[in-house]
Amino acid sequence: MTVAALVVAGCIVFAASSVQATVGFGFSLFAVPLLSFVVDAKPAVVIANTAGLLVSAANAARERRDCDRAVAGRMIAGAVVGSPIGLLLLTVTPERGVRFALAVAVAVFVVINVRGLRIAATNAPLDVGAGAFSGVLNTMLSTNGPPLVAVLHARHLAPAVFRATISVVFAVSAAMAVALFAAAGRYDTTVLEALAVAVPALVLGQLVGGWWRARVDPANFRRSVTALLALTAIASAVSALLG
Repeated sequence: MTVAALVVAGCIVFAASSVQATVGFGFSLFAVPLLSFVVDAKPAVVIANTAGLLVSAANAARERRDCDRAVAGRMIAGAVVGSPIGLLLLTVTPERGVRFALAVAVAVFVVINVRGLRIAATNAPLDVGAGAFSGVLNTMLSTNGPPLVAVLHARHLAPAVFRATISVVFAVSAAMAVALFAAAGRYDTTVLEALAVAVPALVLGQLVGGWWRARVDPANFRRSVTALLALTAIASAVSALLG
C-alpha cells in the first residue's frame, strides 16, 4: 500500500471507531465499505474484522459478569456453523459481488434502525439461527450485528445484560473469524500493512469517541450517523455497479 492509502485507511478506521464508541454501533458498517475504496473489498473485511476484535474483546471482558450465558452460548454455537460458510462465500464471490452485498447489508441496517423493526418473540432455535446468520455475515462482510440485535431485543433483556451478551458473542465470533482468515491465508502484505495503521487508529478513535459521548446529544448524533450510513450504502452500490 502507498503512504497515502495507509493514511486514508487510518483516518477511516479512526472515524468508524469514534462513531462506534459514541453511539455503540457503526464500526464495521462504516469501516468496511469505506476501506473497500482504498483496498479491495475482501481485504477490507479482514482488516475491519481483525481490528474490531480488539474492541469486542475489551467490551466482553469488561461486561462479562452480566452476560446471559445460555443465550450467548446458543448464538456462539450458531456462529461456529455460519462462520466457515461466510468465509467460503467471501472466497467464491467476485469482488463486485462483495461490494454490492456490503451495500445491501448497510442499507438493511439503516432501514431496521429507522423503522425500529423488531422480532415479536424468540426461542432457543432462533438464538442458534441468529448466531449462524451472524457468523455468515461476519466472515463474509464483517457486518454481523443486525440479526443478533433483533433477536436480543425480542428477549427484552435488561440493558446491561443486552450489552454484555452481545459483546461476548461479538468477541468470540471475531476470534473465530480471525482464526479462519489466518487458516485461509488472508493475512497478506496489504492486510498486515493496513492493520499496522488501523490498530492504533482504532484505539485513538475509542478514546475520542468516549470523550464525545458525554458531550453530544445522543438522538441527534444517531440520526446523523444513520444518514451517513445511508450515503455509504449508496456509494458502495454505485461502486459495485460501476465495477
